[in-house]
Amino acid sequence: RPTSKGTGAIDAFHEYYGLHLLHNKPVKEHFPMDEAELGKRRARLNAEEVKELDAELKKKERNSCIQYLNLLKGERSGDISLQVHLPYVNDVMDADTPWYK
Repeated sequence: RPTSKGTGAIDAFHEYYGLHLLHNKPVKEHFPMDEAELGKRRARLNAEEVKELDAELKKKERNSCIQYLNLLKGERSGDISLQVHLPYVNDVMDADTPWYK
């Protein structure tokens, strides 16, 4: 969310434009895919599709890291307020499933 300072400063040409519009982005999108899940997806693909998947995941991970760092930078400058909400323990369906799934 933009702060009162950020509301006036962030326009279409500002470096944080778009970040102030993020709402309820899952934390798991800032982490790489699980190796087991990735293995299942790769098993169904041919060699060319595996290359495409790897390139897509690498790009997504890089963009997500850049976005997260920009969020932190925007919060430090006072233009954006950042809140992270972790799930309650009771909300996790299976005890063996990590919280970020």
